[in-house]
Amino acid sequence: MGKAAILLMISALIAGAFILYNAEQTNFATLSDQADRQEQIVAREIARTGFNTIVARAQEVERELHEFNPNTPLTEIIRTVNGGDDSQYVEETEGGHFSAFLERSGVETYRVHSTGYYGSADHSISGDYLMGSIVNIPTDQDDTFYAGIVSEPSGTCTAVFLQRFLPMNDAGHGTQDDGINPLNPSIDCDLDEDDCTYEPKKYMRVAPELVFPSADLYNREGSRANVHTVLPPMSRLGIILAVDEPTGGECPDITHPSQSEQSFYSLVGQNHNNAGRASTDQGAVDGVMEGKNALLQQWPEDSNVWRAAFEWGNWTNEQLVDIKLNGYPTSGSTWSIDGATYGGTGWETDDYGYAKLEAREGHPDFYDFVMEMWLKVDGGSPSPGNHALGQQEPLEVELAE
Repeated sequence: MGKAAILLMISALIAGAFILYNAEQTNFATLSDQADRQEQIVAREIARTGFNTIVARAQEVERELHEFNPNTPLTEIIRTVNGGDDSQYVEETEGGHFSAFLERSGVETYRVHSTGYYGSADHSISGDYLMGSIVNIPTDQDDTFYAGIVSEPSGTCTAVFLQRFLPMNDAGHGTQDDGINPLNPSIDCDLDEDDCTYEPKKYMRVAPELVFPSADLYNREGSRANVHTVLPPMSRLGIILAVDEPTGGECPDITHPSQSEQSFYSLVGQNHNNAGRASTDQGAVDGVMEGKNALLQQWPEDSNVWRAAFEWGNWTNEQLVDIKLNGYPTSGSTWSIDGATYGGTGWETDDYGYAKLEAREGHPDFYDFVMEMWLKVDGGSPSPGNHALGQQEPLEVELAE
């Protein structure tokens, strides 16, 4: 064999070795990427498990504490769920573990955080929830509630609607005698399985029902409405404001929120297929949460009484959330972009124990429109305390089914 042939063969062997080496390296990198992706997938599932676990734990703790004391504050519920102050709930699962906790995001709302860990991967998810007892009909109440206007702006046309969110499945005692709603059938597959995409809805949003008609340019502070409607256990009650400007000195007749220039919701329904988006269309929804322009609060002295305060200025979500969580800042404070806060240090309380609301400039104040609503207790007279002060006789409204 000649030298040229030998050199050619050696070159071929060296080239083949390099090709084999590169192929092995590529294969190794591919396997490594696949392992990383698999770890990330498992970490994501563990995070979801942690999220569901901490939500179920929160609901159970809230129920148990409210059985002992119906007026248990949200801060105590959060502390108990987390296992103490500045603590997190940790649990091993699926070969990894999750760390989950609640944090307060408003007067009666909390945010759920869950991080799943598997191998070298981690994944975090979060979501907002409304304290279950807020505008949530207890099992022993009748079908009557009262509503009163505490504060509203003069010269503005405002129609007030009630919106019910009725439970749909047997977790919510159903809407039929057998506890099953035909619009919300059960399923025989796990949601994580392939081709299993249906998730039962928790609530049916009922069309808005007029409680107070659009104001004829007069202030109705102290006005009351006595409303009869069907309120199954675990229903949620929401308030919708339809706001418009007068034309020719008169208010338009607003019979539906869509007829107004602006609409503000105390409660909004979230659809599963629109994660992170709050829908106000009629129909089935997965959950009900506090509207961004509303501040809901339970009266500390009676768990059947609630206040809904609205802000309809042009503010960002971050600015609205900051005031809900931290209260009003000191006079002259401005929005800090870096800290995403006005610098409030907590809500002061008024004479009734609510967060103290007042007209403010330069930041959201949730004082543009304030309402209270309360259930009739034990078939007797309403228990609103000194709420919605005024001498006007209640306006009785029969709501159509």
